[in-house]
Amino acid sequence: MSTTGTDGPSDVGSGAANGMPKALGQMSRPSPDIRICPAHTGLHQRERDVLSAAVDGATVADIAAKLRLSPATVRNSLSSAIGKTQTRNRMEAVRAARQNGWL
Repeated sequence: MSTTGTDGPSDVGSGAANGMPKALGQMSRPSPDIRICPAHTGLHQRERDVLSAAVDGATVADIAAKLRLSPATVRNSLSSAIGKTQTRNRMEAVRAARQNGWL
Protein backbone atom coordinates (compact mmCIF):
# COMPACT_ATOMS: atom_id res chain seq x y z
CA MET A 1 0.00 0.00 0.00
CA SER A 2 1.37 3.41 -0.94
CA THR A 3 1.24 6.55 1.18
CA THR A 4 1.52 8.77 -1.90
CA GLY A 5 -1.94 7.94 -3.23
CA THR A 6 -0.57 6.17 -6.32
CA ASP A 7 -0.17 2.51 -7.09
CA GLY A 8 3.64 2.75 -7.12
CA PRO A 9 6.01 2.42 -4.21
CA SER A 10 6.23 5.27 -1.77
CA ASP A 11 9.34 7.44 -1.47
CA VAL A 12 8.34 8.45 2.03
CA GLY A 13 7.87 5.96 4.85
CA SER A 14 8.40 6.01 8.58
CA GLY A 15 10.20 9.34 8.37
CA ALA A 16 7.25 11.02 6.63
CA ALA A 17 6.28 12.99 9.71
CA ASN A 18 9.58 14.82 9.66
CA GLY A 19 9.90 15.00 5.88
CA MET A 20 12.75 12.50 5.61
CA PRO A 21 12.80 10.01 2.76
CA LYS A 22 12.04 6.44 3.80
CA ALA A 23 15.65 5.31 3.39
CA LEU A 24 16.90 7.99 5.79
CA GLY A 25 14.11 7.43 8.29
CA GLN A 26 15.01 3.76 8.59
CA MET A 27 18.81 4.08 8.68
CA SER A 28 20.76 3.11 11.73
CA ARG A 29 23.95 4.91 12.69
CA PRO A 30 26.46 4.58 9.87
CA SER A 31 29.88 3.11 10.52
CA PRO A 32 32.68 5.70 10.68
CA ASP A 33 33.89 4.84 7.18
CA ILE A 34 30.62 6.01 5.62
CA ARG A 35 30.82 9.52 4.24
CA ILE A 36 28.16 11.93 5.44
CA CYS A 37 27.23 15.01 3.45
CA PRO A 38 29.08 17.97 5.07
CA ALA A 39 26.13 20.30 4.53
CA HIS A 40 24.02 18.15 6.84
CA THR A 41 26.37 17.97 9.82
CA GLY A 42 26.37 21.58 10.90
CA LEU A 43 29.54 21.16 12.99
CA HIS A 44 30.32 24.42 14.73
CA GLN A 45 33.88 25.74 14.88
CA ARG A 46 34.10 24.90 18.59
CA GLU A 47 33.13 21.28 17.86
CA ARG A 48 35.76 21.08 15.12
CA ASP A 49 38.38 22.58 17.46
CA VAL A 50 37.56 20.11 20.22
CA LEU A 51 37.62 17.15 17.81
CA SER A 52 40.97 18.33 16.45
CA ALA A 53 42.36 18.48 19.97
CA ALA A 54 41.01 14.97 20.67
CA VAL A 55 42.88 13.43 17.71
CA ASP A 56 45.74 12.07 19.83
CA GLY A 57 43.42 10.64 22.50
CA ALA A 58 43.70 13.63 24.84
CA THR A 59 41.53 13.64 27.95
CA VAL A 60 38.75 16.17 28.50
CA ALA A 61 41.00 17.97 31.00
CA ASP A 62 43.87 18.11 28.47
CA ILE A 63 41.59 19.47 25.75
CA ALA A 64 40.09 22.02 28.15
CA ALA A 65 43.53 23.27 29.16
CA LYS A 66 44.80 23.39 25.59
CA LEU A 67 41.79 25.31 24.27
CA ARG A 68 41.23 27.35 27.46
CA LEU A 69 37.71 26.01 27.88
CA SER A 70 35.89 24.54 30.83
CA PRO A 71 35.76 20.73 30.99
CA ALA A 72 31.95 20.97 30.77
CA THR A 73 32.21 22.90 27.49
CA VAL A 74 34.59 20.28 26.11
CA ARG A 75 32.25 17.43 27.14
CA ASN A 76 29.25 19.21 25.62
CA SER A 77 31.12 19.95 22.38
CA LEU A 78 32.34 16.36 22.10
CA SER A 79 28.86 15.03 22.77
CA SER A 80 27.35 17.34 20.17
CA ALA A 81 29.98 16.42 17.55
CA ILE A 82 29.48 12.69 18.23
CA GLY A 83 25.74 13.10 17.71
CA LYS A 84 26.11 15.17 14.55
CA THR A 85 28.59 12.71 13.01
CA GLN A 86 26.32 9.81 13.96
CA THR A 87 29.14 7.98 15.71
CA ARG A 88 29.47 6.28 19.10
CA ASN A 89 32.58 7.87 20.60
CA ARG A 90 35.08 10.69 20.10
CA MET A 91 37.61 8.65 18.11
CA GLU A 92 34.92 7.54 15.64
CA ALA A 93 33.77 11.17 15.42
CA VAL A 94 37.35 12.27 14.66
CA ARG A 95 37.66 9.59 11.98
CA ALA A 96 34.30 10.51 10.41
CA ALA A 97 35.16 14.21 10.46
CA ARG A 98 38.51 13.58 8.79
CA GLN A 99 36.99 11.30 6.13
CA ASN A 100 34.45 13.97 5.29
CA GLY A 101 36.97 16.81 5.17
CA TRP A 102 35.70 18.64 8.26
CA LEU A 103 39.06 18.50 10.07
